[in-house]
Amino acid sequence: MKSLLKLSLFTLICTIIMSSCQSYSSFTQGYVVMMNGDTIHGILKDRDSGTFEKLYTQIKFRSEEKKFYRLSPNEIQAYSKGNQIFQSLAVEANNNFFSMNTENTANGERKFFQLLYSGYCSVYKFEYEDDSRIESRYYLKKANDNTMQYFRTGLLGPNRQSLIEYFADCVSLQIKIDRKEITEPIEMARYYNNSCHENKNTKFEKQNSTIINSNRKENDLNH
Repeated sequence: MKSLLKLSLFTLICTIIMSSCQSYSSFTQGYVVMMNGDTIHGILKDRDSGTFEKLYTQIKFRSEEKKFYRLSPNEIQAYSKGNQIFQSLAVEANNNFFSMNTENTANGERKFFQLLYSGYCSVYKFEYEDDSRIESRYYLKKANDNTMQYFRTGLLGPNRQSLIEYFADCVSLQIKIDRKEITEPIEMARYYNNSCHENKNTKFEKQNSTIINSNRKENDLNH
């Protein structure tokens, strides 16, 4: 009888341990940056993948201290999932459906944007669900400008006229856009930063190092 009870107890413990391991098997190593600037490392998950993809409105995060959180864009500045960085930005749609501003006003709704390239002019990707699929839109944003300029992708190619107007302070880039010599958002932002605003880009990197440096430290630990 005692042997049977011990076996049952052992089986129950093994089941609990295996269930716990499986429940976090789809989580990725990363960290979150709280609103007060504190960085907490752990594992996280921000979507269900598979046939029917689904983005979470609150990411699931488990700290190294084994504490579990559900965190919305209103509660954190950013999070890192592996090598990917996501920032919480307060956005409000303009009259133009394909542009958004990032003014931190009461009307702005915070959403997660993936930071693809960081500089004085940065590149962001915004993901959303459409017919059980995750679709993406791309945006450029200058550090001194609240407007996020939509960058069209797909068969029609970049919205060149809008981009030429957006980079009115960089004539050489306008020419390259018009001649279709630069057609990718990161390439466009990098050219702008290096050729037209090199000094401002260096200053921006020094002032906005918290999130980027946190990600670099995370990568160093994983290599």
